[in-house]
Amino acid sequence: MCLLLNILNIHLYCRFANTDYVLAHTLADTNDMRWIRLSYDIWCSYSKNLKKRFSKHFPWAAKILDNLSGAIPKLHIRNHLEACQLLWSFNYTKYSGETCGELIETGWSEGNQAAGSTKEMNDGHRHDMLDEYHGYWNWSKMHRLSLFSMYMVVWANTNCHKAFSLYRSYNNCLDVLKKREIEFQQLKNATPSDHLLKWSAMDDTPCRNGKQVISVHVPQVKKGMYFSVSKH
Repeated sequence: MCLLLNILNIHLYCRFANTDYVLAHTLADTNDMRWIRLSYDIWCSYSKNLKKRFSKHFPWAAKILDNLSGAIPKLHIRNHLEACQLLWSFNYTKYSGETCGELIETGWSEGNQAAGSTKEMNDGHRHDMLDEYHGYWNWSKMHRLSLFSMYMVVWANTNCHKAFSLYRSYNNCLDVLKKREIEFQQLKNATPSDHLLKWSAMDDTPCRNGKQVISVHVPQVKKGMYFSVSKH
């Protein structure tokens, strides 16, 4: 099983104390999770002393961090340094696929409409109202997801031709995938075994060497003159 978490920037009040508390209690029942992916706008700085803080303040949850790794959401990471984009991108993080990590913020456009009334409230009242709003939004989102699933079943039964077209397209994708797998296996069989062993042993995980970030995703361009050729 895999768990994806997204933490808001609540560290501004007490550094990382609030975020650590939320994370520790969220992870309390995740001992059976093989991978836990944490999506956080400032994971690059938050992760530096995470294990040290957990060992001191939440020792019962420190072991769970062995199954946890983090990344920066795809929209926010564009504002980070190149090193962050190489080290903490979902694109280069194993077992995360094409995760964007921004889903928690999809309700904020609607939340902006609550600003007109909540800005005049005192701190406690505003906090309670925003908690209620986001709780309702999350409930509505789950409710609409179930309705969407039901509508898709009804749509498929009443639009058999279109539904069959989608089903055929899906099967075509599977056929292409199987073809690619066969081609890959043929290429593998045609490649010398010593090359395969060398490539398999290579690690494509970005890492630090002092201030330098080493990544296979950084293009290696030799310095010197270059020219381009265009064909007409």
